[in-house]
Amino acid sequence: MKKADKRDVILQSALKLLAEQGFHGAPMAQIAESAGVGTGTIYRYFENRDVLILAVHQMIYGEMMDFLLDGFSRDQPLRECFFTSATALLIFLSKTL
Repeated sequence: MKKADKRDVILQSALKLLAEQGFHGAPMAQIAESAGVGTGTIYRYFENRDVLILAVHQMIYGEMMDFLLDGFSRDQPLRECFFTSATALLIFLSKTL
C-alpha cells in the first residue's frame, strides 16, 4: 500500500470510529486496528491524536467546501447565493449522513 493510501485509510477509519463512538470512544489502538495498520504506523503520519483529529476535520471541511463551491457563482444576486449555498449544504449533509 502506498504511503498516501495508508494515510487516507487511517483518516477514513478515524472518521468512522469518531462518528460511531465519539471523541473519547475512539482510541488510537482501535483506529489502527480498523485501518489494518499497527498503532506505531499512525504515529508515522500523525504526531499525536490531536493532529489526527485535526486532519480528519480538515479532510471533511475540504470535501464540503469543494462540494459547496462547485457551480457557485459570485455573479448571482445575494439571495440566489444564499439559496444555492444552503441547498448545496443540505445535499452534502444528506449524502454524508
